[in-house]
Amino acid sequence: MNYKLKKMRFVLTSIILFMLVMPGSALAANSSQCFGTSSLTCGSNSALKLQEGFSRLGYSPSEASIGWITRADIVNFLQNDPNAYGFHYSGHGYYDTNTGAPVMDTDDGIVTKNDVIGNWHFVFVDSCESAANDGLARAFHIPGYSNRAFLGWYTTVYDSDSYAFDTFLVDLLTYEPIRQAALDAANAVPGSGTTPIRFYGDSSYYGRPY
Repeated sequence: MNYKLKKMRFVLTSIILFMLVMPGSALAANSSQCFGTSSLTCGSNSALKLQEGFSRLGYSPSEASIGWITRADIVNFLQNDPNAYGFHYSGHGYYDTNTGAPVMDTDDGIVTKNDVIGNWHFVFVDSCESAANDGLARAFHIPGYSNRAFLGWYTTVYDSDSYAFDTFLVDLLTYEPIRQAALDAANAVPGSGTTPIRFYGDSSYYGRPY
């Protein structure tokens, strides 16, 4: 009888250990999510490209959310996934004088700095004026911390130019720190002033989760 109990305990322990370490389990950490609105010509493609980038860096990205992007879609991710450390949004945005910070202008409402909770590692708000000041970056707890990075545009940017930037950026990930990769990607896009990228965070950080 004692032998059977010991065997059952061994089997149960083995099953629990397997569930803890199996890939894609519910306990997997370092998740990320990319959102791309279809109201932009390249919005969906940008989200898919950055999903590839997060995967390359070592995150566990959820399938990119593309098409009609609602405020609730983004807020639910920002507030309800305790293992989320990577975020990308490709869509409309602007500097909001009411909040004194940039906002994400989704297909049915705005996401403000007050909707962001948690401590994030790598964030790219790929929308106009998302880095007009550091309001959004601070909401994600990026400036002033080591091993964190925020990318955004400090003024308006054309959809096609931002997608070209995204493509160059993803190709450089893991090879250079995020800041240097962003500078090189911006320089690779044809035309003067077409990619007004701005970086906040640790200039030596490569973007990997930890």
